[in-house]
Amino acid sequence: MSAPVLDADVVVVGFGPVGATTAGLAARHGLRTLVVDRATDLYPLPRAAHCDGEIVRILQELGCAEEIVAAMVNNEGMDFLDAQREVLLRFDSPPDTTIGWPSSVLFHQPGFERALRAAVAKAGVEVRLGTGIAEVRQHDDHVALAADDGAVLRASWVVGCDGARSALRAVVGTGLDDLGFEEPWLVLDLLLRKPIASLPRRALQVCDPARPHTLVPMPFPRFRFEFMLLPGEEAADLDRPEVIRELLAGWIDPDLVEVERSAVYTFHGLIAELWRDRRVLLAGDAAH
Repeated sequence: MSAPVLDADVVVVGFGPVGATTAGLAARHGLRTLVVDRATDLYPLPRAAHCDGEIVRILQELGCAEEIVAAMVNNEGMDFLDAQREVLLRFDSPPDTTIGWPSSVLFHQPGFERALRAAVAKAGVEVRLGTGIAEVRQHDDHVALAADDGAVLRASWVVGCDGARSALRAVVGTGLDDLGFEEPWLVLDLLLRKPIASLPRRALQVCDPARPHTLVPMPFPRFRFEFMLLPGEEAADLDRPEVIRELLAGWIDPDLVEVERSAVYTFHGLIAELWRDRRVLLAGDAAH
């Protein structure tokens, strides 16, 4: 039997930051790479916000580090405060590192992804947006993926970077190791109408039993607050304009900001028990 004609050496499923990075690195190492994503464009609102110098080194290999870092802000460190806002514990970020990039930086994800996708395009990656994967079949020498538009894609390897609700994880056939962490938090991404001097320049974790919360300085004009839901509370109890104003009023005048995004996320401690089955691998939130 003759070998199948392959559409790519590697198919990456999912075009978020991890999928884009995986595809770009594969292409720069000489592999014919195709990335598919069900979405038709990048997600326009902020989600991830922090990375370290090791991540920036990877961006440097992709050729987009300087552009992305220029839009970042250094994270000076993180303070843990008690309910009276007295410092319990302080972590300072090293001012520089031996790898040549800041050790801790904060970013706006849509801009980060836009620059990353441009670098991936320069690397010669083929991108098919609006393409979901309906079925995956593994063979001895390749993987066949049936797209939901009827197309069949064949590759030597497949990397599932399709997020926490990964469909590729089922292909690998792995369960999840639960580390016993599950907490819902209201995440607020704000647009500041002007600089607010009272906001910190370093991240704060406020260990207030009445309502633990987090403050994260982002590239201006953005700033992030996170508030933990207490036992018995539902998302709808906090994710309301009047409640959001009340929560913010403990730190700032709510009239000085616009809420760009509010969402309740449940943070989990889950790790896939297997990250690979033969020719299919998992990466990013699909794996942990």
